[in-house]
This record gives sequence, structure tokens and C-alpha cells, in this order.
Amino acid sequence: MEKVIRIICLILNILAWAVFVLGLIRLLVAWNTLPDEIGIHFTSDGNFDARRSKLLAFYPYIISLLSLAFFGICGFFSNKIKSGLKISSKGDMIIRQQIRLSIYIIQFNVVFFFSGEWADAVIRQRQLNTVIPVLSMYIFMLLLLLLVISIVIVRFTCKKKE
Repeated sequence: MEKVIRIICLILNILAWAVFVLGLIRLLVAWNTLPDEIGIHFTSDGNFDARRSKLLAFYPYIISLLSLAFFGICGFFSNKIKSGLKISSKGDMIIRQQIRLSIYIIQFNVVFFFSGEWADAVIRQRQLNTVIPVLSMYIFMLLLLLLVISIVIVRFTCKKKE
């Protein structure tokens, strides 16, 4: 089980980096076609409400890069830290793997939104698809709920024998 989760986390991490790199390449290819002032901020209905220098087209990629670094560090340390619960070592390992998997799912979600959806809207100067951020938020909330439920289940099924 631990090996499968490591592979899934690795795949999610590679996909997140691929979305980031491909999006950045796409921006650089489209750079000369962008107007000097581009729409960079969106209202709740997805329309632009602020126009600035096209240098700010790199903003989604900066956020993505910071997210990749932050979630990468969290993913690394999630495997090193003990849960602190009075459960067996197997239960502790299960919880750490669940947290690690959640971190990489969230990382992919964040990078896909910024380097994929937001950057695409800025590059094409089109309305932001507001369904994607809402769907992302629902996935995030569902993931947190499932993580809490699974930790409670592991807590009661993997009690340390005293």
C-alpha cells in the first residue's frame, strides 16, 4: 500500500510540474502576441476588472512555483513526522501516507488552477471559467473531510495494545 501511494504521489508531482512547465512555455511562445496591457484580475463572474503590464502574466506561474516548493516540502516532511496518536506503527504509517497523498492532490489542484486555467485566461485574454475554481474548492473540502474520517477510522482500528 505504501509503495502504491508513493507512486501516485510521484505521478501527481510530475503532472503538476508538467502543467507548470508547459504553461510557462506556452506563455513565452505567446509573449509577442500579448498586448502591452493585459487583463490580470477577474471578478466573481470571470470577467477582467484590472488591466496591467503584460509582465504580470507571470504572476500565476510565480504562485504555482511557490506552491510546488511549499507542497514539496510538506510532502517530504509528512513522511518523517509521527502522528503522535496512541496507535500502532502500521496505523501511524497509514495516516502519514494519507496526509502525503492529500498534500500532492492539493498541490496538483493549485498548480492546475494557476498555471492551467488562470494563465490560459490571461494568455488568451478571455473570461475565466468560474466552474473550475468552484470544483477545485469542492474537491479540496471533500478531500479534507475524507482525510479526517479516515484518520478517525485508523485511530480506532489501529489502537496500540497496552
